[in-house]
Parts: sequence; C-alpha cells; structure tokens
Amino acid sequence: MTDIRDAREADAEAVATVQVASWQAAYRGLIPDGVLGRLSVEERAQAWAARARTTRPDTSLLVAKVDGAVVGFAAVDLEGIRALYVDPEHWREGIGHRLHDEAVDRLGLLGCTQATLWMLEGNHRAHAFYLRYGWIDTGRRKVEPGPDGVPLHEQQLRFTRPLRRAFVPAGFAVPLTFAQPAFRLEQLGPEHNDADLAAWTGSIPHIRATPGFTGRNWPPESGMNREANLTDLTKHAADFVRRIGFTYTVLAPDTAVDVIGCVYIYPSPGADASVRSWVRADRPALDPVLHAAVTDWLRTSWPFEKIDYAPR
Repeated sequence: MTDIRDAREADAEAVATVQVASWQAAYRGLIPDGVLGRLSVEERAQAWAARARTTRPDTSLLVAKVDGAVVGFAAVDLEGIRALYVDPEHWREGIGHRLHDEAVDRLGLLGCTQATLWMLEGNHRAHAFYLRYGWIDTGRRKVEPGPDGVPLHEQQLRFTRPLRRAFVPAGFAVPLTFAQPAFRLEQLGPEHNDADLAAWTGSIPHIRATPGFTGRNWPPESGMNREANLTDLTKHAADFVRRIGFTYTVLAPDTAVDVIGCVYIYPSPGADASVRSWVRADRPALDPVLHAAVTDWLRTSWPFEKIDYAPR
C-alpha cells in the first residue's frame, strides 16, 4: 500500500536516489549521457535535506512510500509543482497519480489559483501525463542551464493549470469530534466498518427517504458486502486527511461502538459546503435533533457561509 506523507530530513538520500534513477531512465536521449552520468546522489541529497528541514508554510516536500521505502516524491511551492519523480521500478503502479493529486491539494491549501510546472521538451511520457490531468501547454519555452552552466537541453515547456479553491483554509483546524447530549460525532474510519455496515444496511428504505438522499443511488437497495463498505470508509478517511471532504460517524453518547448515523461534509458547486446526514430507522426522532445541532455547529465553528443541507 502506498503511503503519501511529508518528507523528513532522513528521507533526503532516498529522495535523491529516486530523482537520479528517474532522470537517467526518463531523460536518456534528451540530456547528454555525460551530464546524466555526473548526477550525484550526494549533492542532491544535501539539497533535499535542506528542503525537508524548512519550516516555511509555503513549500512542501512529499514522499511516497511502499513498505516503508521511498519510491517517489513531489516538491511544491507557491509557484506550482517543482518536481515529481517516481522510481522507474515502480512506474505504472499509480504512484505518480497519487503524488500528483496530493501535490495539487497542497497547492490549493496554499491558496494558489494557478500553478506552473516546466518539463523538458521531448519527454512525451510526462507530457501525456500532465495533459491528462488538465495542465495546459502554454507554448512558452526556455533554456535551463545545468551543471557548470551547460544547458541540459535546448528547450523546456511551460505548463499551467487552474486550481480549485481549497475546501477549508490551510490554518483551519478541522474538528475531530463534536459532542452533544443526544449523540457524539467522531471521524469515520475503517475501525467503524462492522458497526457502520450494520447501521445502514438495517435502515436502507429509511435512509433513501431521508432529505438529501431521495433520488440518489445510495444506499444501494441490495446492500453491500463488508469488503466494499471498508473500501468506502477508507476513501472517506483519506478524504479527511487530504482535507477535501469530512465524514463523521454518529455514535450514541455513552458508547464508542454503537453507530446510529452518519454526517457527510463535502464541497458543493453552488455553496461553500454540501452536507447530508442520516440516522438509523430505529432512531427517527434523532434526525431533526442531529440536523439542528450540526447546522449550528457548521455556522459557528466552520469557515462556511453558504451551506447546502436539506431542511427537516
């Protein structure tokens, strides 16, 4: 399983090793062999160690790890994506896609509305990759000097991409819990799988008739197996970490295992946030109580002004 996290100084040599290996695999024929052969892991490691030590809020160095080993990385700052490389032995495993998505999310959190990256002309693999993700080839070119002032290549291509506004500001501390006399919210995660699955599969007609869920295809009338539900919960937990959506399980106030509902807070094209919630069929009186409390909580403790939350 691939894990994306902020780099530490101890990751610098592994990051440098990935960069050198990726350059030598991707740029053969684009950069003179003599230049590729002089690439130094030691020199690059010093630069990446300095980058990992920085405390500047406007820069990030991300690493992708598989079984604890660094297999890729991405560097971003206020201008855009400065680097994105994957160990050639792990190409075509989706790691570059994961790093790209996390890098774009970080740019959004930095408040960027337009991002830039440069690539060597002739790197058709990277060119196709970025076009697939909505980057625009502006046609602008420049010469980038390499070691000893010798250009690595005659031309580089400039790409730009508009970015979505961050769902919540970078400085906002997302609440992990919300306690009320009648219920308690807690970040939904894989540990809730069995109780969550039992809660909604026993209440499918009731949930499908709940405001916000009518006309939707969830929950599925035929239910879902345990593995599929776990996949959903894992995705919601990943969205929470990436700050692109926040899902809370609704628990009975006196227990940590009795799931009685769920609350979803996600971006909306017509509002600051789209919110949906459901409760179990055997707790119908809780629905308006939950709705009222969550509505007040969103207005007083979250950075939203316009909220799309079906009334009760």
